[in-house]
Amino acid sequence: MYKIGEFSRLCQATIKTLRYYDEIGLLQADVVDRFTGYRYYSSGKVKDYYNILLLKELGFSLEEIKVNITNINSDFISQKMQETENEKRKINDRLEILEKMRTRLAEGGNAMGLSVIEKKSINYIIAGVRRIVKDRSELNKYFEEAKQILEKNNIKYKQKAIINEDIEYLDENLDLIIGYELEETDSSFMAKLPWDEDIIADYGIEHEPRVDLTIVCENNIKSIDDAYSAIIEYAGNNEYQIVEQFTERYYDDNVQIGVVVRKLDPENTEEDFKEYLNFQKDIFDYSFVNNEKMIGTWRLLDILPKSQMFSVDKRKSNIDCDVNELVLLPNGKINDKLSWTGESILHHLDLGVLHNHAFTLPLYDDKIMEVNFWDEISVRNGNFPMSYFYEKID
Repeated sequence: MYKIGEFSRLCQATIKTLRYYDEIGLLQADVVDRFTGYRYYSSGKVKDYYNILLLKELGFSLEEIKVNITNINSDFISQKMQETENEKRKINDRLEILEKMRTRLAEGGNAMGLSVIEKKSINYIIAGVRRIVKDRSELNKYFEEAKQILEKNNIKYKQKAIINEDIEYLDENLDLIIGYELEETDSSFMAKLPWDEDIIADYGIEHEPRVDLTIVCENNIKSIDDAYSAIIEYAGNNEYQIVEQFTERYYDDNVQIGVVVRKLDPENTEEDFKEYLNFQKDIFDYSFVNNEKMIGTWRLLDILPKSQMFSVDKRKSNIDCDVNELVLLPNGKINDKLSWTGESILHHLDLGVLHNHAFTLPLYDDKIMEVNFWDEISVRNGNFPMSYFYEKID
């Protein structure tokens, strides 16, 4: 019998490891002296230890070894061989992807191998059903639902299309308009859509300062997610602001991911901002005009880059800010920095007054208010304002 220290040297294993193996029942001592607590191992345990060591080297977990150490047979080994083959294929796939990424970078492209195309923005209408879907495996049933509504109303359409109403990367609980791009492109056609049949739509317009950034990619989740990332990276590197929702157009052999952007102007100075405030002062009347719908306490629900992205069923931002709650008093006061009049909220700055459009939404019985808040940074950069949505709580 070997003392634990001797067995440690014999097997080249620390005493700490041997005690741990004993505690979990993987390699137990043959005898433990009740008085000293000392462990003793028989020579047969040497073989058991080396079997454990071998199985660890082959990728078996301690739990797997504990369960199977006394019953290692050909079926067990075959199963582990298959798992190892699967891991080998994954490693080879990763190596192939890494080699492609290295080649693309050497050629001056981006690592994902996706080329962003800049083109003039176009007129379009995408109509479908707006759903919060568990994941992308549910898309087909909603494409079919939208198709039936469009065909019932003799509305001509082209390829499948999606408008993504989310503001972040998500792989579940996606807020999407799922449907088709229509043959009709004039925004006036929106009034002819069957809104009472659960159809919803949004449109884009040709507008010279705006640019459409597009990537054509394979029709799989990984490629689509990579396309989103590449477009956002390209926009940031080229000083573009994203001003619309992302769209996805599905063709026979590829998917076209696109978003509308506009050029920022980060060179504007404080003097330019003062000029903007003076311009607002000339076109807006800041005297108080009462609006009973606006009076009350309003609690912030969401902050979004575009009003169409709002949904009472899903909050998409979680930003703590100075305007989490607004109390609009009958005399036009809010707080030391803010006041209101008619359908406007006024931000009183040292340089002047910044006008923000504010209005209640009849769709929600005027219990939801949208405020398009500007700030100095957004004005100076040429950004569009963010849309703040509030719920009336008294």
